[in-house]
Amino acid sequence: GRVVGVDGLDEAIAELRGIVARASDVGPVMAEIGAGAASEMQGNLVSQRSQDGAMKPLSPIYAARKAKRYPGKTILRATDQMLGSIVSNSGADFAEAGPTDEKARFHASPEPRRKIPLRDPFTVSQESVDAAEEALADYVGPKP
Repeated sequence: GRVVGVDGLDEAIAELRGIVARASDVGPVMAEIGAGAASEMQGNLVSQRSQDGAMKPLSPIYAARKAKRYPGKTILRATDQMLGSIVSNSGADFAEAGPTDEKARFHASPEPRRKIPLRDPFTVSQESVDAAEEALADYVGPKP
């Protein structure tokens, strides 16, 4: 029989194999995505941003007590333990970021509230999500 070649087929197959190989371990880009998310969360905490805008103010009584004990410190930053606990983790197929400080859950939990208002700086913007998706697609996708 006669073998008929298709121009570019070998290159296309090689590129597809490259995509499969890169998709099987996206660890390097996941590490960047996780670190970026942790950095954004730290920035949110430092600039007093919550998932719905600016953090709700402290009650006047608590604000006065905090000002005496931790002069100049802002909301959720009395000792900066929570800020320092924001870390990232990643692997071959995942990225995650967030605080390890147990107190963070009281401020960020979606549970109904009576005393402590929702102050959740442990979020990332839609722009960051979009950028992460694009970085992943660029990492896995065809190379020039």
